[in-house]
Amino acid sequence: MAQQAEEKSEYRYAPDKCGFELTLPEAPYTVKKCEKDNGKDCYTLSTFTQVYSMNTSLRMDITCSPISKTIAQRYTDDIMKQTLEAMTDKSLIKIGETFSRSTDRYKQATLLGEGLQGRTPTLFMAQLWIDESSAFAVKAEIVGEALTEADTVFSEILRSIKPIDLTEENDQAAADAEE
Repeated sequence: MAQQAEEKSEYRYAPDKCGFELTLPEAPYTVKKCEKDNGKDCYTLSTFTQVYSMNTSLRMDITCSPISKTIAQRYTDDIMKQTLEAMTDKSLIKIGETFSRSTDRYKQATLLGEGLQGRTPTLFMAQLWIDESSAFAVKAEIVGEALTEADTVFSEILRSIKPIDLTEENDQAAADAEE
C-alpha cells in the first residue's frame, strides 16, 4: 500500500503484496504494462522523473511483482546478476561492478554502470531485491552534468530501499482496525 508521509513532502512507495519499499520525493507515475496483447503477463511500472535545470535529469523505473517461494529460491547470485544485465541497455551503458548479498530474509544485487546518451554522460544503477514472495526491481539513471542536488536525491532514494517490516505493518493494521 502506497501512502503519503506526513512530516515531509515524501512519498512512501510500498505496493500491496510487496516485501520492499522506498521513499521518493513525490508520487511516481504508475502504469500497468502487459508483455502480450492478451492481458496476461502484466505488471505495474512506476516511474519517478526529476529534471534539474536543463542539463541534468534523474529517472527511476520501479516494479514489484509477486513470486512463489520456489521461484525465489531459483534466484542465485548468477541469476540475479544476469537479470540486472538484462535490464541494462548495453549500447548506452558500460557495465561496471555488480554486487550481491543475502540475509535470512532477502537477497539483493546491484549493478553499476556508466555511459553516454549522445554526448551526455550517464550514471546507471540497477537493483534487484528478492524475498520469498516478491521481486522488487529498480532501474535508476542520472543523465547530464554532475549536479550535487541530483546526486543527493539519487543516493537518498536508493538508500531508502529496504524490506518492509511486516510486524510493524501488521501491528499498524491491527491498531487501525481497533479505532
